[in-house]
Amino acid sequence: MTIQSSSHTDSKNSMTNTSFNKQHSNNPRFMALQVLNRFDSELLPIDGIIQEVCPETTLSDSSKDRSLFHAIVIGVLRWRYQIDWIIGRFSKIHVHQLDPEVLNILRIAIFQIEWMDRIPDSAAVHTAVELTKSIDAPWITRFVNGVLRSIIRERQKNALTDFKKQTAKEIALKHAFPRWLVKKWIREFGIDQTEKKCIAHNAIPMICIRVNTLKTTQQDVFNCLMPIVSDIQTCKWAPHGIRFQKPSIPIPSMTSFQNGWFQVQDEASQLAVLLLAPRPGNDVLDACAGRGGKTAYLAQQMNNTGYIYAVDRSEKKLLLLSSEMERLGVSIVQTSQHAWEDNSSHIPQFHCIMVDAPCSGLGVIRRHPDIKWTRKLDDLQRHQANQLSILSSVAPLLKPTGKMVYAVCSTEFEENEQVVHKFLSDHNDFFIDQALDNVPVAIKELIDENGFLKTEPSEHHTDGFFAVRFQRR
Repeated sequence: MTIQSSSHTDSKNSMTNTSFNKQHSNNPRFMALQVLNRFDSELLPIDGIIQEVCPETTLSDSSKDRSLFHAIVIGVLRWRYQIDWIIGRFSKIHVHQLDPEVLNILRIAIFQIEWMDRIPDSAAVHTAVELTKSIDAPWITRFVNGVLRSIIRERQKNALTDFKKQTAKEIALKHAFPRWLVKKWIREFGIDQTEKKCIAHNAIPMICIRVNTLKTTQQDVFNCLMPIVSDIQTCKWAPHGIRFQKPSIPIPSMTSFQNGWFQVQDEASQLAVLLLAPRPGNDVLDACAGRGGKTAYLAQQMNNTGYIYAVDRSEKKLLLLSSEMERLGVSIVQTSQHAWEDNSSHIPQFHCIMVDAPCSGLGVIRRHPDIKWTRKLDDLQRHQANQLSILSSVAPLLKPTGKMVYAVCSTEFEENEQVVHKFLSDHNDFFIDQALDNVPVAIKELIDENGFLKTEPSEHHTDGFFAVRFQRR
């Protein structure tokens, strides 16, 4: 039996839905439902969906509403595998046969019941029942109400007491990770390390920013943020990094942000720029510039002198990058929309190249739990082929004795060491630069004997990152 609704085809119900949507447009649970529905249908990055469905202006009257909205969206994505297991124990209809919208209504309610202690069970059930009213099938309301009340009544069945063996299946369910990834990690790191990785990736990370020293100082930003955030601290390795939790106002609304005093950027991401160590006056290529996080830090390290050529294939990202450079007071960046598989003969040579390559993103699951459900094992080889293609395309653009950093927010061997070995085997005019001149002493402890910079959430409380610095002979 499959729950199917006529709500998408019935015109009368369509008008009802429009009225319902308008009535609940400022309801954080309703907005979370819209985001999760979009994610299931499109499998796009969750940050982009949130911006479209619930921009900063929505829910802005209540920081509690916005916090609840984000907690539900990210929490449901983080624990989805386990939530669906709970549904399967109490629903007579198989999870895969449920209408996606009904399934997400149940997921939202169960996340509140099982993971949000401050929300009464009755409130979670009531709001779930209210959400079903957008669906033109009254019996669905009774179904959702019955499943949730059974879960509350027999809560002891929700515990993972049956899973005492440390198999990939059980670890995947216990920590809500895709089984293919757990199997891979067990093969490479063993059971204990795999569990540590899962636990670290499920932990809610602190917000990390990078102070823009072109405009201010770390101490001034620290003092400015201290009254409006919790648990503020400077970063261990990145000299311009600050971490904190629970800002009382959205970051884009902060005066210090609007004044261009900082960018949101994880400490591990900052380290990749420090590894490249560009000097004032250098010509630098940012080969996969994206929205400009590393671009701005490169300019900062260069004291806003010299030249940065920021390249990306996405015009939309480059427009955002240009806007960011203006906010931050960076004036040495020229952008170019370009795909590296195209002819690059028109591009000059550079002293330094940053290749922050597209990757699986499996090192940043703690910030983007949607990655768990949009990646598969085959993606790693596909990304590797693209990473090698980009490196091969930009390698001729590096001047002799120049430096090039390859970086990815992934800790997977296929995107890390394997890429490096394959690149070097095809480019004997390059070698791993282990002299590391101009690299801050503090981050050298993160670089192993092979010259690889690696960070792990379970060890360093940063995103999972890999970077290496090449030099051209």
